[in-house]
Amino acid sequence: MKKTYAIILASLFTLGALAQSAMKFEEKSLGKITLHTPVSVPSKNIQPSVNPTPLNIFQVYLDYDSSDAAIWWQAADYKRFIWDMNMHYDSVDNGIGYCVVAFDTMHDPLTGSDYTNSKITSMTIDSIYAVIGHENNSGSDDTLVISIINLTSAGYPGSTVFKDTTLIGNSSFVGSTNNDWLELGYIAWGPAYQSSSMKRFGIRMQYFGDKQDTCGFIAGFGNQGPCNNSSSSAYFTNYPQTRANSYATWTKYNQMLPTSQGGDIYYDCNSNGNYDPGVDGNNYIQNINVIAMITIDYTIGISESADRNLKVMQNYPNPFSGTSTIRYELAKPAHVSLEVYDLAGRKVSVINEGAKDAGIHQVSLNAKSFSKGVYFYTLKADGVSVTNKMTVTE
Repeated sequence: MKKTYAIILASLFTLGALAQSAMKFEEKSLGKITLHTPVSVPSKNIQPSVNPTPLNIFQVYLDYDSSDAAIWWQAADYKRFIWDMNMHYDSVDNGIGYCVVAFDTMHDPLTGSDYTNSKITSMTIDSIYAVIGHENNSGSDDTLVISIINLTSAGYPGSTVFKDTTLIGNSSFVGSTNNDWLELGYIAWGPAYQSSSMKRFGIRMQYFGDKQDTCGFIAGFGNQGPCNNSSSSAYFTNYPQTRANSYATWTKYNQMLPTSQGGDIYYDCNSNGNYDPGVDGNNYIQNINVIAMITIDYTIGISESADRNLKVMQNYPNPFSGTSTIRYELAKPAHVSLEVYDLAGRKVSVINEGAKDAGIHQVSLNAKSFSKGVYFYTLKADGVSVTNKMTVTE
């Protein structure tokens, strides 16, 4: 499966030093790359459980593709392409050996919430969902290994495997009736892996198949502009900002890209031998469609009323510029309301929650309802109240 790339290995983070540090690979078809468009993409209907308990336990949905797409849809097109992967490819085949998604930034696109790694006191990786395609032409069994691996403190993939699962078969892993690797489906795995020290983790996918067989993963990116009229070039991902969330081993270079020092490939769209931001295309393989559902014990403050009928958790995220959630717990049924005051003591917002049963509930605030600044919110339940402070940044 031979492809032609125009690629220069360079650091996207030290652009001023590119002339001295770049390793250049020249080919005749500069600026050209084969981008495969998937035939079908499954809809994402994965939902976390509602109101987990106790109060400081959160179920978090991690999906960098959805997180990044929400940003780029506001500014530009968002593109998704599928990439072929096989651990048996070599430098002649010039493909992807295996891929890794590094879950370093804890951002939940369903709630718009961000979680600080250092505040996570324990983590359980409940479920992993991978969007892949599979095509078997050899009739021999193929193997897909999905592993939970460690990340360095900088978020780069390590080599330690905490838990893995193996799928073996000679038909489509995702049930494609046409045996077409461009037809995508879900692989689901429930590792239920718990750690009291884990703050971040990676998911590695390795496919061992006959060279006639193909496994494909889908990746997305924000559209930056044309590249020699052949395709769109890509911006770097916003999750995490300043570095990658997805990594792939390129058989042509016999290494994982981006490198731990930030070295990556770009496509020399204007064929001038230099990296030109806004003109040349960056690595397209970001936001690989692997989704993680995790449960975390998150150490943010819980305040309670004197009679202990009402417990209120600090709003999260805080400070916030989008939406923020206040979770609270009632020991018995009560009528609940939320009042927000500015620093001058003026009441600026009232939310009437009405009658609530005993248990855990939550109320959301939108930064658009407030000016930038510091506020106090008071949750009241049948005459008892708890007050906390919050900050709106935009």
